[in-house]
Amino acid sequence: MTAMIGCRTPATFIRISGSENGWMFKNLLSQAIWIPTAVEGGVKMCLSSPDGDQGYPGEMQVSVTYTLQEKTLAVEYEARCSKTTPVNLTNHSYFNLGGQAADNVYDHEVSISAHSYLPVDDTSIPTGFIS
Repeated sequence: MTAMIGCRTPATFIRISGSENGWMFKNLLSQAIWIPTAVEGGVKMCLSSPDGDQGYPGEMQVSVTYTLQEKTLAVEYEARCSKTTPVNLTNHSYFNLGGQAADNVYDHEVSISAHSYLPVDDTSIPTGFIS
């Protein structure tokens, strides 16, 4: 099993998501990885990733904070690293707003209030333009 997703071209491989040794594959039963802390209206989860983890330089301190603000679920990411290294955190949560009895989510509608977005090519890699 691997969490590496990307686009292969004749000259490059663009890594979109971690490796088979990524944070999502750590043995959660044998070690505490994400440390939870209660915050007003939610929870903050923290992780310390050692220098060289997944082949990336620097010790990285990562946190993600989930809070409910009125009717909005806010997700805030923060990462600090001891060396220059690429980082691009994201969230892959899926919600069934119809509850457990709902068979599917096909009638859900999502609205994202954004001033701009990044168009992607046919391999889902951003084109470099802002629309």
